Amino acid sequence: MTGLQDYVSGEERGPIGSRILLPASQTEFPRDMIQQYQDAMSVVSNYGKPDYFITLTCNSYWDEIQECLEDDQVATDLPDVVARVFQMKVN
Repeated sequence: MTGLQDYVSGEERGPIGSRILLPASQTEFPRDMIQQYQDAMSVVSNYGKPDYFITLTCNSYWDEIQECLEDDQVATDLPDVVARVFQMKVN
């Protein structure tokens, strides 16, 4: 037996597995969120609070996006297409 089976059977009482430290570039994890927050606060401390906060949204049902999708795909499967169409519409 190895690993978890050894530990459960009582034959081995050392630590299980090994610790893995995900890089900050691994998105949607606490380490990444903390880094994003610190970056945003750094910008605010250097340039001051923003005067405006503008949000632009994209409609994933725009014809230009839907034409590029296969039958079993959704817009999130092709983020490059969504980004290109959005940039086209903004400009």
